[in-house]
Formats: sequence, structure tokens, C-alpha cells
Amino acid sequence: MIAASDPGLKGGVAVIDDCGYRHVLRMPVQGDHIDTHELAMWLKGLGVDKVVLEDASPMPNQASTSMLTTGINWGRVYERLLMHGFSVVRVKPNAWVKVSGQPKLKRPEAKKWRIQRCRELFPDVSLKSSDDGIADALLMAWLYQEGKL
Repeated sequence: MIAASDPGLKGGVAVIDDCGYRHVLRMPVQGDHIDTHELAMWLKGLGVDKVVLEDASPMPNQASTSMLTTGINWGRVYERLLMHGFSVVRVKPNAWVKVSGQPKLKRPEAKKWRIQRCRELFPDVSLKSSDDGIADALLMAWLYQEGKL
């Protein structure tokens, strides 16, 4: 089973099995840190062996302390996944977005496009407008499963 993760504090995790069944989870958070233990246990419980992990990258106008928190959380997720024996495939955000078919859009419109694309691909998964992290994870998992990553 393949999982993918948008490892931000408002990120998400998605698991797709060979039959197309999907499981989604908002990134488990404690305070300003990702609960990496809960994340690893959830993935283990589903029988995941491989995780596509989006690399951390600075966002336009992101403060340096915010970027530092992002990097620390990414490192904690990466380390925990390796500690639990998951095979981790790192992917750069611009790499998966490029193969997703998303047209050139600014950030708010891009989030809306990815959520809408997930609604088309996965009509059984209920996504709210705030679920862009889950939508990103679903798209990464799907793209990996389709051999595009």
C-alpha cells in the first residue's frame, strides 16, 4: 500500500491500496509540532510500506521562523518514517504539481484546482475547502501509483 504526505501543520496524509480504496487523515498535530508517533502508528495500522513525502520548501513571503518550524517538522516526520521501517520517496512540490496537470495558477487558485481535481478522481472522499493538504497527499499518492512520480 502506498501513502503520501503533505507534511505541514495543516497538511494531510492519504493511503491508496491496489483496489483503489482510500484512507485520509489530517496531519496529527500537538501544539506547533506534528505528532509523528500517531502518524507512524496510523500508517502501520493500515499496512503501509512506502510513503511519498513532499519535501519542505519555502513559501513566498514566509517568515524565517515559520520556515524553520516547517523544516524541523519535515525532519521529524522523515526521521520517524525511517525509524519505523517505511520506504520513503521524497518528491519536490514543483515536480508533482507539474505532472498533475495543474495549469499555472497563483496559490489560492492552485489549492482550489487540486481540491476539485481530487473530487473528480475520488468522488467518495469528502473534501472541504480547507482540506488542501489532504488533496495534495491524495494527488501525490495517485500520481505515484500511476507511475508518474
